[in-house]
Amino acid sequence: MGQATRAKAYRLLARILAAAVEARYIAVNPCSIRRAASDGAPEMRIATVDQVAAIADRVPPRYRALVLVAAFGGLRWGELVGLRRKRVDLGRGTVTVAEQALEVNGAFSVGPPKSAAGRRTVTLPAAVVEALAEHLRRYTAKSPEGFVFVSSRGTHLRRSNFNRRVWRPATRAAGVAGLRVHDLRHTAGTLATAAGGSLREVMSRLGTPPRSRRCATSTSWPTGTLPSPGS
Repeated sequence: MGQATRAKAYRLLARILAAAVEARYIAVNPCSIRRAASDGAPEMRIATVDQVAAIADRVPPRYRALVLVAAFGGLRWGELVGLRRKRVDLGRGTVTVAEQALEVNGAFSVGPPKSAAGRRTVTLPAAVVEALAEHLRRYTAKSPEGFVFVSSRGTHLRRSNFNRRVWRPATRAAGVAGLRVHDLRHTAGTLATAAGGSLREVMSRLGTPPRSRRCATSTSWPTGTLPSPGS
């Protein structure tokens, strides 16, 4: 059981026991363990457009489009790794999320998104489409089934290797050490909101289930030129 699940269970138990105290079934709520209700999730960080550009310029060229699609399209890591050539429509400037790649104990499996909301078509800014077109030309297999983002050996990208060899050096060089790859998803949500997207539209764009209470956006909007998600 993960820390987030334990924390959620502890918070539920604390609420139940608080109600029991209020109803005088028990005298004291025993749920008083310090930080037990915290899921330990790191604080959300939002990159500016200039910071995203700096990171994209500092990763090896074969990963530049991945950074841009993550930051402006909001795809999850597994959705990026599982994206196939046939899901990219350069003419319309869209990518369709229909699969995700999962890595468990070093082995990869590719399957559908974890929810119906996860299957979606995302429109990308023109500059990102241009970078993606160049990436497809240089680094992606010609087969429609080919995965768009692969390692230099043509294999699935392993998150740990990517973080250690590519992401951390690039973020340090860009002056944003500590920023996570997943923070690009938060950035995408904030950019879409800043461009005028409603909460429902942004959640749909990110593939977030309608009933989810979490939305990867922030009211602290990034500075810089904000391309419209539909441009």
